[in-house]
Amino acid sequence: MKYKRIIASIVDMFLSTFLCVLILFISTLFFTEDTSYSISFFCAFIFFLLKDVVIDYGSIGKKIVGIELVSNNNKSISLTIKVLRNLSLVLWPIELIVFLFTGRRIGDYLFGTKCRTGVLID
Repeated sequence: MKYKRIIASIVDMFLSTFLCVLILFISTLFFTEDTSYSISFFCAFIFFLLKDVVIDYGSIGKKIVGIELVSNNNKSISLTIKVLRNLSLVLWPIELIVFLFTGRRIGDYLFGTKCRTGVLID
C-alpha cells in the first residue's frame, strides 16, 4: 500500500508541475515575471489542497494506482475533510518522515482517514 501511495503522489506531483508550468507560461503573456510566479505558486498550492476533491474517493494519482481515500471506518469523507487533511502537506518534510515510518500521513491521523485498495480504472 505504501508504494501505491508513493506512486500516486508522484503522479499528482507531475500533474501539478504540468499545470503550474502551463499557467506560468500563459500568465507571462499577460503579467510580469514576478506576478506570473506568484500566480503559478498559488495555483500549485490550491491544486494540492483540492487534489482529493477531483474524484470521489481521492486524487487522479490514487485512481490510477487503484486506491481510494476513505474514513477509518471505510466510509466516504466530506469535502471539508478532504481539503483540511491536505493542509498537512505544508509540513512535507515531517509528513514524509511520518509516512515512511507508519504508512500514513499526518493528515490521515488528524482527520481519521486512510487509503484502501480495490478501485479499478474505468
